[in-house]
Amino acid sequence: MSGTWLRALLTYTTRTTGAPSTSVAARRRLCDEVFAAHLHEHVPGAALHRDALPVLREVRWSLLREGSRADKAQLLEHVMEQYTRASERVLAAAAAVARSDTDPGNAACTPPQPPMPCASQARTSQRLPARSVDTSAGSGNLLLAGAAPRDTNVLLQLLLEQLQCLVEAKVSDIPLSARHYRHPMRSPLLAAVSPELPLLLLEELAQQRSSSSQAAIDDDVAVRVDCCVGLAAAGHAREALALCGADGSVLRTVVQRAAALRPDGWRSAWALANAVPLSRVLDDAAADAGGTATHAWLRGVLEAAHLRHRAAVDAGAHDERGEVFDWVGTLRRLVVTAPTAAEGAEQRQRATPTARRLVTDAYLSMCPASRWRDAFGLALEMAATSTPPPGRHDGGGADGVTMGRLMAVLQSAGQPWMVLLCFYGDPRRLRAAGDTQWRVDDSAVESHATECVRAARAAGALAVATGALLKDVDRRHSAVYNHTLAALAATGQHTEAMSLYTSLPRVLVNRHTHWSVLHAFLRPSHDHRAVAALRGADNYMHCVGALRHLAGAGDAAAGTAPPLIFTRDQGDVWESMTLWAAVRGDLETVVLCAAHAPAASRYVRVIALLAAATARTRGSDGGWSVAREQLRRICAAPQTTGRELCLATAAAAVFFPCTGTDGATAAGAPERAALFAEVARAVAHHAERSQPRLDELLRLLVDYTVSLRRRRCSPATPQDTETALDNVLVKEKILASTMDLACPGAGAGTHDRHRVEDAGPAVWRTLARVMTTAAELQGLSAARAAPALVSAGAPPDIAIDLLPA
Repeated sequence: MSGTWLRALLTYTTRTTGAPSTSVAARRRLCDEVFAAHLHEHVPGAALHRDALPVLREVRWSLLREGSRADKAQLLEHVMEQYTRASERVLAAAAAVARSDTDPGNAACTPPQPPMPCASQARTSQRLPARSVDTSAGSGNLLLAGAAPRDTNVLLQLLLEQLQCLVEAKVSDIPLSARHYRHPMRSPLLAAVSPELPLLLLEELAQQRSSSSQAAIDDDVAVRVDCCVGLAAAGHAREALALCGADGSVLRTVVQRAAALRPDGWRSAWALANAVPLSRVLDDAAADAGGTATHAWLRGVLEAAHLRHRAAVDAGAHDERGEVFDWVGTLRRLVVTAPTAAEGAEQRQRATPTARRLVTDAYLSMCPASRWRDAFGLALEMAATSTPPPGRHDGGGADGVTMGRLMAVLQSAGQPWMVLLCFYGDPRRLRAAGDTQWRVDDSAVESHATECVRAARAAGALAVATGALLKDVDRRHSAVYNHTLAALAATGQHTEAMSLYTSLPRVLVNRHTHWSVLHAFLRPSHDHRAVAALRGADNYMHCVGALRHLAGAGDAAAGTAPPLIFTRDQGDVWESMTLWAAVRGDLETVVLCAAHAPAASRYVRVIALLAAATARTRGSDGGWSVAREQLRRICAAPQTTGRELCLATAAAAVFFPCTGTDGATAAGAPERAALFAEVARAVAHHAERSQPRLDELLRLLVDYTVSLRRRRCSPATPQDTETALDNVLVKEKILASTMDLACPGAGAGTHDRHRVEDAGPAVWRTLARVMTTAAELQGLSAARAAPALVSAGAPPDIAIDLLPA
């Protein structure tokens, strides 16, 4: 880089900022301008321009030639911060890619053994795979699972530039401080350069502090956290813990930062938590500080345990999950040991109510379904030993079991009667005197819970939480009522479940309450009691109301409400709700479902298309516009399968052919032709330039068209409507139930049948146009579909059009 070019930049900076060209402010501004042009405009996933780093290196050298040593140190810190900002942009893009990766193996390993209590390590099956010990530069992709190779290479280049800055500073006698060393320590690839590099930087930092009058690293918490994160990410947990000092909040921040640094960052967080001495955690649990203690050490350790547990669950490592649960269980026994009469005062001093609640909640959050009896025994133990603090009369709510978490464990274990017993009854009446475990027979639980529900129903108090284990805080917790609603439905008491839902006070209703009632009535089932619940008009209207709350319709605050996150199994519930609304002829609700259903709901938009088509045949306005919108969304959705696309295409061709005898069809022919051209492009895309694949798609088009036309000629009877309601919850019949929507109503007669038959040529001509267009776009042939068209009843001249000239 020529000196003239640099002087021109300095002149420009001086003119725009008004500061002298030799000032630190002008040089910082110049640095910002050059970095913005050469580095910050970098697109994640792309390689850096080959001249970007050399140009920035020349600028750095030129700017650091002049000025005092203090000015140079200040400017060097600013330069290194620019590299860090660029790295953070690349990391953010890589994290977004990693979140979309559903492979659980990327975030799984077996962490080091802790000095704190843990279960036996003898089991080896169903464990998290260990991470490779290779820490060479080539392992960057492992450290940044999900990141593009170019992004990893860019991060490595930026890190090497920061390390070179430190070397140049030592050669040029520029004073360095912790604020300089913190930047390379924040890189997730630091250990990839060398596993001992973080320790080397820490040693260099210690030497700099001992040879200068600079403030200690402990004086700047942010700098200390950055250095701790670098050490923890490189596997130096004990050194990171030593740098944390006596401040538990630093440990907790480092745990969170190390976990977020890369997709498998929980490994570093767990190793750091394991290095914490048990005595320090127990002392922290006993610290009261006049009721203002934060219990940061305990919270940090438990957060790391949660991270390891979540990784084990995602990877399906059941043995590893059980070990984490046992580890937390051992810690719980040390912190939350039930006091005897002689040592009660001492034990109360050993664990504050907040610490007891934190450990108990962690225990319940990680409890496997198979260990639900242990969790319930804990609840009974805590209920027997909890006493309210002075001035409180809520039964020891601060250090008792959070009943919502316990109910979640019972629900996952398939124990709805236990949930009802907790909400309406007193489980202690069923337990034998002196028994510390829950060994009550399931039949006894069901019998007692049934009596409690019957009494609550007779008193009109189904929404009144009368359980003996419930505290005041539990009675104000929406999750308790949501679990009870689900338990009532799971035990076949759908009437009582809906009564509970409709009688809940507004303050106890949240978005999950609305979802609970939908899931209770519409989850896949073969239970005749669940099917019978769909016949009630009141149940339908209440479910529609819940759906509208979820969709935000009629809610003035919907724009600011957080989005509802759907799990995979909830896609089935949306399909059932859409099908239920379609069977009842409620097109408005069908469209609402199609607008808000998650991508996992495969048939929702096809159901909406057919519901709109049948609404059109009944004289409803807007059927064509709704069907057109749904068909376009089906074509554009990347999750759409070839089978779904063919069914939607056949439905559109049967109900909305391009040409026909009625005036409405002729008037809208150009618009429909453009729509089917879009459909043909989607079919061509699914063909993937494969003749066998195209032949399979064309066969499905013909088969679905024949089936739908046959249904259009068969008016539905009242018995058919009842059968359709019965099949709403049967997922094995979702395809047949969707196609049955094409059947006309009971009032259809011979005239409607003749009209369907008259429209046959237009339907087949529309379908043939889609076939030929899709084949031409892929350079393939649609000739093999011609015999199928003739066999299906298409006019021979239409089938001939598929043959090559």
